[in-house]
Amino acid sequence: MSVLAIAALGVATGTAHADPAPPDQPPAVQYVDARQDAYDNMVRQIEQGWFNGGAMNAQIGAGVGAAVGCVLFLFVGCLPGAAIGGAIGAATGIGNANPAVQPAIFDFVETLY
Repeated sequence: MSVLAIAALGVATGTAHADPAPPDQPPAVQYVDARQDAYDNMVRQIEQGWFNGGAMNAQIGAGVGAAVGCVLFLFVGCLPGAAIGGAIGAATGIGNANPAVQPAIFDFVETLY
């Protein structure tokens, strides 16, 4: 080898040092979607209310609505009365069967823009 190569090798030798280890990264944070969580909770509470008595109240409301609609509007109001009565009966039945429905709905509405 030439003198220049030997000199270059001699200059390059020295004490090796390592850079400090990189700091630990924070653990990956799971993305939390507040709107989806509130929606899932709302649907879960509505289902519990429906299965605990909402369906029965919807049927009663539909029957009462049909009867009132037929009497007041002479056959024209039977079907709309049944639909309106069923919706009102379902809403009141679900709310009465599971009191946690109303706060769950309000929590979901708060997440909307």
